[in-house]
Amino acid sequence: MRTIVTRMLLSTVLSFVLIAPCVAANSLLLWPIYPTITADKKATSVWIENKGRDDAYLQVRIFRWEQHNGQDTYTVQNQVIATPPFVQIPGGQKQLVRVLVQANIPAGQESAYRIIIDELPPAQPPMQVEETMAMAVKIRMRYSLPLFIYGNGLAAKPTMNADEDHWKDLQAQFVTENKKVFIRITNRGLRTVRLVDVQLETPGLQTKPLMPGLAGYIMPGQFKQWPVSRPISAKPSISASIEGKRSAIALL
Repeated sequence: MRTIVTRMLLSTVLSFVLIAPCVAANSLLLWPIYPTITADKKATSVWIENKGRDDAYLQVRIFRWEQHNGQDTYTVQNQVIATPPFVQIPGGQKQLVRVLVQANIPAGQESAYRIIIDELPPAQPPMQVEETMAMAVKIRMRYSLPLFIYGNGLAAKPTMNADEDHWKDLQAQFVTENKKVFIRITNRGLRTVRLVDVQLETPGLQTKPLMPGLAGYIMPGQFKQWPVSRPISAKPSISASIEGKRSAIALL
């Protein structure tokens, strides 16, 4: 039986509190932050560098990432694995983690995963654990990297003409739920789209940021939506930063 992990548990970057010794502030550096695997490859790599002075103890896991009705879900799986799954990185050192695909990826399809890296407390004798529990609270971090794997015939990135200013695979529309108005953006394409700085511009009014910063990912056939707080009296335009370029999104 597959185990579904709650959306809250695996947020994009999640910190949580554990009782542990006081040490230097979190200082891990990870790259690349957007790893991908194409059909002609079966693996990729993620580097983790410990910029601090103390050893870092980490667990690396990979979850299947899907969306249903605009919500992210994460599933325990074994088609894609991380090796080694547990690492100890001395201060000032770095560690290579290999991400290996153990199953065939369907041709022309994209598969999405999340690489989850959790900081772990170092092993301690029982007496020392009691002392540190009474003395300090340590914030330990969870890091989450998106991983996309592309089947044969599907490129890692879509191609766009230099003069295009619309993202053709996205469509926006106004919807009403529970007497509230939302702007919903649906992905009609074959690849997940990453939205940044979604804006709503109404003629004669100031541009309104619907979702500043990272607005999230929209997978093929799925949608994201945001509430609209002001009345819309004229047809607005919707835009977002996609693949590093400000692009308009067609409004139905």
